[in-house]
Amino acid sequence: MLRKIPYILLLLFIFNASSCTFHHFEMPFHDKGDIEELLRVLSRVSVIEAVLSLEYEKYPNSLQGDASLFISEKDLELKIYYLGFSVGYLKETNGFIESSYPLDRGKIKLMIEGLRNCFFWWKIDDYIIKDEEEFFVIRNYNRRVYISKKEMLPAKQVIYLDNGDQLVIQYERPAKIDFPNEVPNSLPSWYQSRMKIQLNNHLLRIKIDSYNLTFNANNSYKGIY
Repeated sequence: MLRKIPYILLLLFIFNASSCTFHHFEMPFHDKGDIEELLRVLSRVSVIEAVLSLEYEKYPNSLQGDASLFISEKDLELKIYYLGFSVGYLKETNGFIESSYPLDRGKIKLMIEGLRNCFFWWKIDDYIIKDEEEFFVIRNYNRRVYISKKEMLPAKQVIYLDNGDQLVIQYERPAKIDFPNEVPNSLPSWYQSRMKIQLNNHLLRIKIDSYNLTFNANNSYKGIY
């Protein structure tokens, strides 16, 4: 019975494609010119690690679970838990995929790329930046990332799939990373602690309980809200 829960949580990314208390902080306002600098700084991030709370919805069902996530440019590992017990995993290392579930490799690959795009939203090839009223829109042939001009954080992302479907990611609830004093001021100190990922009638809500960045200079900084 336990194994059904993480399997269903994965379905959001697979079908047809791929408790902390929130603390309010006063968000800083950024100048418009910050967008290029923000992308330059974020390009130094080599690894993201996070502890997540997940809620999957497909009417009329609603299921909950927890997970730990490790993502780098070439590697990804998602460990899923239920009631504190490990009940499954999904892993990719240099293109080689391992899974505790007997799932189609192509569909798993799409799920992995969906997770990467969700968290590594700034890693986008051959992009241009459009200046709209409230957002900077980073776009290429199959992705649109909407960056709030006020918060300089992602508000929404749309991924256009080959079959015509759209994977829609919405971000909210900025949280502050409590970096050590020696960390340079140029590093990003905010992230979105809530994400909603929707594909057709499948919806996955993600709450980030802890968030860890590793930069190319082998410096690792942790922020827990």
